[in-house]
Amino acid sequence: MRWGESVRSVIAILVLAACWSGYPVAAEENSEARLAQAPALVASGKAAEALPIYDDLTSSGSLDADLYMEASRAAVAAHDARRVPLYMERRLKAEPSDYTARSLIALAWRTAGDEVQAQRAREEYVRFWKASTDSRVRAVPFLAIDRFRAGNSTVYAYQCVEIAGDFGVGYLFNVFTPMGPPLPPAEAEKNYRQRIVLEHDRMTQKFLSEAKHRDVPAVPTLDLLAPNQHATLRMFDSEPDYPTLRDIVAQHVAGEQDLASKPPMGNAWARIVCMTESK
Repeated sequence: MRWGESVRSVIAILVLAACWSGYPVAAEENSEARLAQAPALVASGKAAEALPIYDDLTSSGSLDADLYMEASRAAVAAHDARRVPLYMERRLKAEPSDYTARSLIALAWRTAGDEVQAQRAREEYVRFWKASTDSRVRAVPFLAIDRFRAGNSTVYAYQCVEIAGDFGVGYLFNVFTPMGPPLPPAEAEKNYRQRIVLEHDRMTQKFLSEAKHRDVPAVPTLDLLAPNQHATLRMFDSEPDYPTLRDIVAQHVAGEQDLASKPPMGNAWARIVCMTESK
């Protein structure tokens, strides 16, 4: 990923994380001085010099969510995408219940180019979600895992925490053209053109099982959802991995050069989303 695109991705992550909440704790005088020094360095164009300070401050166990946000912004300014998820994970060590930060770490590691850490973060979030009894967490059964450009569009990718419901959605790709988030909600809605989902259609599976008098496994399909269209882009014999899906989606979206002239999605196909069956 080119640095310019990486910066846009990290900025999008920080916008999504704007609702981080925390409770500031008292700091020693030296820490207070350094808390003032670090943003001053960033403001003067010396973001790289501020990072060692943020390294120390974010290792202190502070519960001040703003500190980690400041540190992440400094990392972006210093062209250091890898420090963004590091600072997010330090936030979790201080406040494990910060589900907003937790849900964005996989995307941040992906932006930093570390697929191993991104996969680890995805697996950790799914475990966290399944163990949580917090209604706010349970109400969001997915996590952002990727953001990429394809042709004239921006694509956001999400992983469902469970494959459940009639459609059994496993992954969801939202396509924005010509502009993608971060945008004001009204502007994002105007630019939202397509949704592409990996489905495990339980209704079709049930119909085929009854017709053949035996259990027929659900066949994963990658389906395109547009305001007045539902089409299958690819059928699979078994569960595909994410890189395979990403390549197919990117090729399809890159070929849709006239998306900007098509109507936005609105509420079309709103029922085909990530669903859950557990508690």
